[in-house]
Amino acid sequence: MYDTKMKIKKHHLILIIIFLFVFSVRLFFAFQTKFFTDDESYYFLRQIKHIKKTGKLISHDKLSYGGKLHIELPFYYYFISLFSFFFSSIIVSKIIPNLIISLNIFAVYLVSYQISRNKTSSLLSSFFSGFIPILMAETINSINVYSVLVPSMFFLIYYFIRMSRDVKKKVYRKYGTYMIILLSAMLLTSSLSFILVFSLLIYLLLCYIQKIEITRREIEFTLFSLFFYLWLNFIVYKKAFISHGMKVIWKNLPEAILGQFFAHITLWEAIYTIGFIPLIFGVIVIYNYLFKRKSKRIYLLISLCISTFALSWFKLITITDTLLFLSCTLAVLSSRLIKEASVYLRKTRFSWTSKLFFVLIILLFCITSLIPGLQYFEETIEKAPTQDYINTFFWIRYNTPTNSTVLGTIQEGHLISYFSERKNVADTDYLLVKNINTQISDIEQIYTDIYKINALQKIMKYDIDYVLFSRKAREKYNIEKISYIEPKCFKLVYDNIDKIYKIQCDLKNEI
Repeated sequence: MYDTKMKIKKHHLILIIIFLFVFSVRLFFAFQTKFFTDDESYYFLRQIKHIKKTGKLISHDKLSYGGKLHIELPFYYYFISLFSFFFSSIIVSKIIPNLIISLNIFAVYLVSYQISRNKTSSLLSSFFSGFIPILMAETINSINVYSVLVPSMFFLIYYFIRMSRDVKKKVYRKYGTYMIILLSAMLLTSSLSFILVFSLLIYLLLCYIQKIEITRREIEFTLFSLFFYLWLNFIVYKKAFISHGMKVIWKNLPEAILGQFFAHITLWEAIYTIGFIPLIFGVIVIYNYLFKRKSKRIYLLISLCISTFALSWFKLITITDTLLFLSCTLAVLSSRLIKEASVYLRKTRFSWTSKLFFVLIILLFCITSLIPGLQYFEETIEKAPTQDYINTFFWIRYNTPTNSTVLGTIQEGHLISYFSERKNVADTDYLLVKNINTQISDIEQIYTDIYKINALQKIMKYDIDYVLFSRKAREKYNIEKISYIEPKCFKLVYDNIDKIYKIQCDLKNEI
């Protein structure tokens, strides 16, 4: 009895060490820069700042697109905003999101143990999940919904497994309460929560096909999740449905950008972003339990893989979403194969190699995933804007009239709104923007056209006062200068690596 307790404590201690190690690595890379890798994090910061000041989300934004409505699922914004009342902005923006996503270590361990019944293989899976390249790259230096969505999903899956197994009424009620809380948090965070809802439907279908008993609790929770999701999204996105129709599913993405979001991926890219061990081991488990063996618990994880792949195939989620959720699920499934391989080795004359097997798995993971992954994380951090680049936006803030409209690339729209506190022409929030394809085309024409009259027509159309010609614009449009620029009409007011031109002429005077 004493040995068993010591063993449990030992595994809990190792799990905590893994969590602290992953969290420390995340913070190390996150604090390599004080800026964020993606522009949407600054939109998030604007929402947090507004909630702290008014208690409400920004509904009508005077700076985005020169003035537009925002539609947001509110939970994650308010959840993070709670910390802003007690901690500094650097803690709220850098530490809290990394802390929350690091909790996924515990969720993966719990789910892995439910399908493997082996603490060592579950610990390995939790270690794998902590260093999934795509998950680290998307959350290590960004504020986005993945940080709360991923751990919530796997904690909910754990309670779903426990609920379907336990028959005690008190236990069922306890797990049911936890599941409703987690489901509500997910549904109020992102429409990506449909991945889980769809997974539950596929899970019921798989169990039915394999003639595995389905409990009434499982059916009730699945149907509740489906109707709750449909009702909530209809209420929140009602205006967007009326405005865009079915395009709301793709968040009104411009056609020029749509192809990039749903690009195909090669096997090598999948291995690089997911990890060699989780990908290979996870796929083997899926094959075995779809065609050779049966396991109700594993079917739940396989359903998550199928739903993710299917939604990606029909271009309902992006390739990033696909790889991110697929990688975490494969990391969990890999625990089953590790456990089975270990048990098999112990039954052979080479039983002494069972411990060596775990060591080899860790070494192989470090060589194929951890080391390349750390390099991948560093490359992600290097994409964050530099101080010199951000100073350009501060110059706009302190040297231009308050009601000015500044043109930048789509990816600079939120930076203009956050740092410069000026109106942008466009940013990456496309919902409720009419004729978005025309607007994207107009912005490109302003930067790339060789005729001044054509460009001025577009400039006057959007009441642009300043044109920001940044390093990002040069890279995006593959140009070194704006061809039609001349001092009389476009005064150079900021001359650095990034340049800012003030519009000084009128289209009528130029015709």
